[in-house]
Amino acid sequence: MVNTPLSISESTFSNFSNTVFHSKESTQISNISQSTFRNGKRALIIEDSYFSITQTSFSNFGEYDTPGGAIFPTSSFKLNISNSTFNKNKGLDGGAIFIDCLQT
Repeated sequence: MVNTPLSISESTFSNFSNTVFHSKESTQISNISQSTFRNGKRALIIEDSYFSITQTSFSNFGEYDTPGGAIFPTSSFKLNISNSTFNKNKGLDGGAIFIDCLQT
């Protein structure tokens, strides 16, 4: 788990049995660009954080019994994704991205 902003560029992450990154309580924007994430339970859990993702691919993430295959944002978050691809991700709900929009 990281509590500071991430800056990831031109990187490859593959074959993870659990979450690659769990970001929690970061008020600054984390940036991921020109990277590849493949084969795992989840690529990102975003909790009370801000992410900008560009030119990045996510493939073969998730399980059929959990929500959010590639990206699972929880609680307060901001997420901007552009020019990125999601391929063969799966989940109970939201194979690529699961967003729970319930208001309390």
